Amino acid sequence: MVSAETNNETVAYDAAGIQVSRSVNGVMTRYLVDRNRPYAQVLEEQTDNSVASYTFGNDLQSQKRGTENRYFHYDHLGSTRHLTDESETVTDAYDYHAFGEPLSVSGGTLNPYLFTGEQHSPETGLVYLRARYYSPGVGRFLTRDTWNGRRGEPITLHKYLYANANPMVFVDPTGHDPSKRSLGKK
Repeated sequence: MVSAETNNETVAYDAAGIQVSRSVNGVMTRYLVDRNRPYAQVLEEQTDNSVASYTFGNDLQSQKRGTENRYFHYDHLGSTRHLTDESETVTDAYDYHAFGEPLSVSGGTLNPYLFTGEQHSPETGLVYLRARYYSPGVGRFLTRDTWNGRRGEPITLHKYLYANANPMVFVDPTGHDPSKRSLGKK
């Protein structure tokens, strides 16, 4: 297990580089991760005081915290646009700038899955994309890409660029290789 620490956040990773726990201001969250999906996904997150469970189909379908169920509704990139309750009433709504920085958030549901349906840290504003972290505020990754890119596509050779500089068409769930997202194919 490897750990990385900032002023108030410590993150631990397993041998495959997948995030397995996170501590913010002394509150530890542990993740139960499904590695049998095309991209590792969190099935459950647990703190000392709460448990959140996530249900997947092709994409994240719902979350349950305590007795409350919320259902995810996405746009063409897989970004969460709405959460609804069991009576199909919208409880939360989200809008984003082009590169994923939250523009407006309404509602009170704790939901870390925002831009492109990926895990967002409210403390840092960063998006966890498995191989590395992405900063929607600057539209760039924080660390250099270890993937070489494709010779025939020069834009893929940029080591910090997110989604080939085209976040309205491309997503990058691996943190290495941007691709066009097909609904239901995360």
